[in-house]
Parts: sequence; C-alpha cells; structure tokens
Amino acid sequence: MIELKTETSSHRRGQLTSYFALAGHHHPGLSVDLTYLTPPFTFTPPAGQDDIRFAHVTWAQIFPLLREVWGNGTDTERQVLTMLLQALESIGSNWSDWRAQRVGTPKDEPPAIEDIAMALAEATAHDGRQRAMNHPTADLDLLQRLRMTLREAICVEPEQSPLRYVTPWLWNAATSGGIALSPSGRDVGFELRLSRYRKPVC
Repeated sequence: MIELKTETSSHRRGQLTSYFALAGHHHPGLSVDLTYLTPPFTFTPPAGQDDIRFAHVTWAQIFPLLREVWGNGTDTERQVLTMLLQALESIGSNWSDWRAQRVGTPKDEPPAIEDIAMALAEATAHDGRQRAMNHPTADLDLLQRLRMTLREAICVEPEQSPLRYVTPWLWNAATSGGIALSPSGRDVGFELRLSRYRKPVC
C-alpha cells in the first residue's frame, strides 16, 4: 500500500495502524507493506508486527526516482517532469499563488471552480459572513472532493493567515436544517458552504 499526503495536518493518531488492520481484514494471510509518502514531519510509526513492513518516505526523497524514470524521455515527458517537480517542491506554500504563477488563467477562460471557492473562503475570512457556492451542475461527490481540496489549500496557509479560521463544509437540506443560501442549493438540496470560526480549523 502507498499512502500519499501533501499536508502533515491531515495525519491522525492511529491512522496507519488502521490501514494495516483494514488490509489484514480484506487480505488475510498476506504480508503487508505500507509506504507513507509525506512532507517532512515527525510522528510515531506503527508498532512492528509479523508480516508487516513500514517505510516513511518524503517527497524530496523520490525526486531522484522521478528523474531516473522520466528525465531522459521525450520533450513532453521532460516538461511534465519539470512541472511535477516544481509542484512537489511547492508543497507547504500557497496553492493559489503557485497555480497563478506557473499555470495562469487565460483571459477568455472562466475561473476554475477551486479559484471561485477560494475567493469565497477569503471573503469569509475577512468579514466572517457565511457563504455558499452556487454550482448548478455539482453533485455530492464533486462537492465533497472540492471541500477536501479547499481544506488542504487552507491548511497550508501561514499560521497567521485569517484563512486558517475558515472551514468548508457541506450543507444538506435533509440533515443540516435551515435554508439554502444559493440558487443551486435550493434546487438540489445541498451546497458547499464556508464558515469562519474563532479557532483555527487545522
């Protein structure tokens, strides 16, 4: 198994042990190898057990492997490798800034959904007003992925950033109570919301 993380704040106590338990449940009798690929940080590794091997690897440690596999490839492969290495080296920096500097947004192209959601989060961070994202074509799976992407981007902001106090969450008419804040929320019964709290959320 390989577990990838781009932010250390998403590491949870007992998380790795639960992976071994899950693997043992679904594949009884087999040995289990788990590679934990993360930014540099310190944690307590899972206790040693028979038929279990564990390795903690940082993103920087796989750079030589990436260069070895794709460094002598086609022009396109080398270009992709360069962008991948730049992205991996930027882990821990502001995602929106990295994307704007290296990818850019053509003037005739509408803003990406992630950029719209981040703009709403920034507005909520400054004035404290709860907001909802209007996305008529979104389904629950898409909004859940967007919520996780947005949370990861918020959690790598500097500790003093007001964004660290904003939480993206899913409002559902069937379970959350209240009324929708967006037209799409009124139509489908769920929406992505941004709320500011008194304490940092990550």
